[in-house]
Amino acid sequence: MKTLSVKDFAALVGVSEKTVSRVLNDDPKVKASTKEHILSKMYEYDFYPNAHSRRLRSKKNFVIGVAFADYSGYSYNALLTKGIIRASDRLFYDVVIRPIDLGTPDSTQKELESFLRRTALDGLILPAPLCNDPTILKIVISARIPLVGVGSESVRPSVYCDEVGAARSIVEHLIELGHSDIGIIVPESSDNGSAHWRLQGYKQALDAASIPINNEWLIKYNDSDTQEDTFIKKLLQRADRPSAIFAFNDGVAAKVYKYALQLGIKIPHELSVIGFDDDPISEVLWPPLTTVSQPVVELGQEAANLLIKRCIMQNDDYIISPLKCSLVERSSVAPYLRH
Repeated sequence: MKTLSVKDFAALVGVSEKTVSRVLNDDPKVKASTKEHILSKMYEYDFYPNAHSRRLRSKKNFVIGVAFADYSGYSYNALLTKGIIRASDRLFYDVVIRPIDLGTPDSTQKELESFLRRTALDGLILPAPLCNDPTILKIVISARIPLVGVGSESVRPSVYCDEVGAARSIVEHLIELGHSDIGIIVPESSDNGSAHWRLQGYKQALDAASIPINNEWLIKYNDSDTQEDTFIKKLLQRADRPSAIFAFNDGVAAKVYKYALQLGIKIPHELSVIGFDDDPISEVLWPPLTTVSQPVVELGQEAANLLIKRCIMQNDDYIISPLKCSLVERSSVAPYLRH
């Protein structure tokens, strides 16, 4: 296939060679809408400018980074990265991916600082929980790198799903099935945006149905697996245990399954369980777990578009809205049966 020249490409798109060159050089005087139009056509016609020349002329590297907490077996980060790469390709940016080991606070900070010094990024995408850590944010701000958060209450701009609405719909679903004794298990971390949003949605649904919140069924755990397991087991051992449990994520729901099995509690006949995130584990559990699916690939695309279009290209007209989650009904929830 013949390689297109700037002249050939400009003729195909119906613009002048000068306009194409100005876009390739990232001229700030070119309208953001014009840049986006020409970049989309470049992708459509497989027109790839000389990367080295483009970097020299524009004084940009056309590289963004994504740094996320290194949780083994966590599918969320893989899906998020897929979306980031997909959107970045269309805008002719490359992506550097960095899992960050959450060892000690000092080691985490040093790893991020080293990554930022070595990579010369034009911008950074930082998903939770890293984007909720004030020390991590200070490091990025000090590096003077444009930043977009994912699932954050601390970073502006940030992309996120409507987790309040999703959590509210979960509890409303349980209430419609006759449940009023509904527990919740969430992290107690004050800087965990998802924990705050999901708890808020839980409380809103109960309040709207005039169901009082039983604080004995509102379980908050710290990052200690031992504490989380202990609290779950104690909740299930209560004589007045709830008839349904909303777990912070599918991993927590799996632990509810574990202890329910040990205690001889049948899911969903004696205990309904709902998770969050639609992790692959949710289909492996028996019975398969009812949960909430987040559009994580789309979230990654929005994060990359927001970083490149608004923060780097300075298109202030690029607006985003919270993405919608969806309930995935499987077999871990049943109507409440009075004993």
